Amino acid sequence: MIASFATNPRAISEITSSASAQDEAAKAAGLQPGALRGHVSVGTVGTATGAGAARTTPLIALTVSGKNGEKIAAAADALAKIVVERTTAPYVGTKIKTTTACSRRRTSSSRRSRSG
Repeated sequence: MIASFATNPRAISEITSSASAQDEAAKAAGLQPGALRGHVSVGTVGTATGAGAARTTPLIALTVSGKNGEKIAAAADALAKIVVERTTAPYVGTKIKTTTACSRRRTSSSRRSRSG
């Protein structure tokens, strides 16, 4: 099995503990850079299996603690969005490009066979 974000929860932890992600989330929430240092934790809380899935996917809990509840909640949401952007987007983008390229080849091949 190939290690990926879906099979390696530690990768999520590395993203959420990075200074760049924490500072970006803090800024989005109206907090000072560095405000989230030592206040973010990630843990696996279970697994999920989608319909027809061959393997399970870990369910991740992201916890951000602090004094200002609204800003901390906003920071947690921003950090979760960063995780999704950094883990899902590249994979989805690659799948879309691959599917589009395959579709174009089939369409091109179909046109050649009809005109020949």
